[in-house]
Amino acid sequence: MEIAIFLVILLFVIVSGLSKIFSTEKTTISEEPKASQAKEDPSEEKETVSLNNEIPTLENIDTDFESIAIEEIKEEQQSTFDIENEKTNFIQARVEKLPGMVAVEKNSFQMGDTLGDGRDNEKPSHTVTITYDYYIASYEVSFEEYGRYAEDVLKTKHKGFRENSVVNVSWYEAIDYCNWLSKREKLSKAYSASGNFLDKNGRKTTDPSEVEGYRLPTEAEWESAKSIISKNTDIWEWCSDWYSESYYEKSPQINPYNSSQEAFRVKRGGSLANNTNIRVSCRSYDYPKHRREDVGFRIARTKT
Repeated sequence: MEIAIFLVILLFVIVSGLSKIFSTEKTTISEEPKASQAKEDPSEEKETVSLNNEIPTLENIDTDFESIAIEEIKEEQQSTFDIENEKTNFIQARVEKLPGMVAVEKNSFQMGDTLGDGRDNEKPSHTVTITYDYYIASYEVSFEEYGRYAEDVLKTKHKGFRENSVVNVSWYEAIDYCNWLSKREKLSKAYSASGNFLDKNGRKTTDPSEVEGYRLPTEAEWESAKSIISKNTDIWEWCSDWYSESYYEKSPQINPYNSSQEAFRVKRGGSLANNTNIRVSCRSYDYPKHRREDVGFRIARTKT
């Protein structure tokens, strides 16, 4: 009896042990696919691939830098092109519009003393016709503008306030400034060394319309433009003409310019040094080699 009980107990222990062993193996086997499945899960693999694609490789970095560099070069080239266009447009504007100058169309007007209170050299009043268009400076040449010429050609400094109208300039220095300016802008010079007008081929002429370069205005041009230019009332202004007291009695009606050599050159506009001189028709004269503290000049140019 006791042996039977012992065998039953032993059998129970053996069966219980076997059950635990089989249960552990089953758990291990059922868990392994989950681990394997975690490695092979398409959704997680897809996420991993996506992340890998976001990590820049050396090849991608080189490509990106190259693209950026190309774009920067293009932008720099475009910027340079725009700047060059602005420069070109500015140069064209200078040639076509002549900043600082006003255009005067061909016209007819009454020249001389029209009010009856002028001097004898302003009479008789007479009709003048200018048959060409021209430019004339809005203001007299400044110290700053003339100073560039003085340093470049005369190798000296012309003292004065930069924006003030230049004075103490002889007639010959004024026309040399005009020739210097014409050369800088690749125009034919307007004057010979002796002061005669020159056409664009360098030949002597008495017709202002044939002159290409910068020059002093003629008396007629100066007076015709009187209403559209600013006048410094402190100074006279040189003109291209030779001076004759009785010139108005014999001057031509078409494009007048006194080319007959005299002792003096014309200056126009008047100065506050003598209040009676502040008249549009006022004429005066001076030696072309003389410099005066109340004499300056402005430039003109035939429109070609």
